[in-house]
Amino acid sequence: VDVETGSGSERLYFKASPAFFSREAALTGVVADRFPDASPKLVAVDLDRGWMLMEDMGDLTLGAADSVELWSDAMRALARVQIGFVADTSQLDRLGLERRSSSMTSSMLREWSRKPRALALGYEAERTEKALKRLYPFLELVDELCRLVDSVGLPQTLSHGDLDAGNMFVRNGVPVIMDWSDSSISNPLFDPALIPQVSRSPTLADTYLKEWKGIVPTDRLEQAFEASKPIAALERAFHYHRNIVPDLEYPSVDLRVLESYIPDLLNLAAKSLELHE
Repeated sequence: VDVETGSGSERLYFKASPAFFSREAALTGVVADRFPDASPKLVAVDLDRGWMLMEDMGDLTLGAADSVELWSDAMRALARVQIGFVADTSQLDRLGLERRSSSMTSSMLREWSRKPRALALGYEAERTEKALKRLYPFLELVDELCRLVDSVGLPQTLSHGDLDAGNMFVRNGVPVIMDWSDSSISNPLFDPALIPQVSRSPTLADTYLKEWKGIVPTDRLEQAFEASKPIAALERAFHYHRNIVPDLEYPSVDLRVLESYIPDLLNLAAKSLELHE
């Protein structure tokens, strides 16, 4: 939006979040206060109605920039923000962020596999059931990978929950993280594990993991990062079904789009598990 000021016109970025993303505005403000270099500055906010007015980030996303150097900076920024909340997850609890665990993910997969038709998906029931059948042979492997990820000792902290090349902008040559709507308190590895550019690039993965070396030995982190890829995909699919699908009306375009993510993520998890065998 263009706003008239005393010195002329200024472009700002306006976002209004639906009720199921009600924490986004408050969390964005908290992240911006603590990490102004990695987050957009809030100009105005209405926490009750869930909208915020932010400084304009411009039109250049990290995906459009497609620079290894910028991607590396983004991974360092992500890790820095996550590490910054390790000692203060109580602040995130007060904001109402959901706590998620690997054991919860493992249990949910078994529940979904037993009763796929109980998911009551209006658009994607068939594709989801097929994806679950693909996952069924890997239930024990998922349990094993969950234990491996947990055994590394990474503390739970802020997880973005939907980080991709379109949710990171480049402001004055520096990556800025946007869209904290799907955030939770969970394993920090789940964010980079689901970014295709990071998953395909050992260099970017190493850049992110090195930021945690003061907390967990790097060699153990590398193993946990690979193990976290299918778990992260499962966790996100369960989050969409649990926290968003119930709030969308059927029929609707939004529900159709959202539901399509669920079998996509389940198949992504299955593909990753097949590589682990």
